[in-house]
Amino acid sequence: MNLKREHVQRLFDICVNSMDFGSGFLESDDIEVLRAVAVSLGVDALVATPSEFKRNYAHPYVMSRDGESCVTCAGDKNNVKHI
Repeated sequence: MNLKREHVQRLFDICVNSMDFGSGFLESDDIEVLRAVAVSLGVDALVATPSEFKRNYAHPYVMSRDGESCVTCAGDKNNVKHI
């Protein structure tokens, strides 16, 4: 089967922009698939990662206003996989 890139992109957009995205129904293996699709489309894999899973993946540390936590994952600077 040969899928058109635009079809995969639209399906990806539907998934990550859905009101249900990040509502808790996705499991770790679902996130892995979404992240792989994101990378194949040239999209930052973090876009395909719901908030509750972001701590599990390396990502840039974006300091919060208090200077103690990351805006992206709310994790401590030293206890999460920041790059």
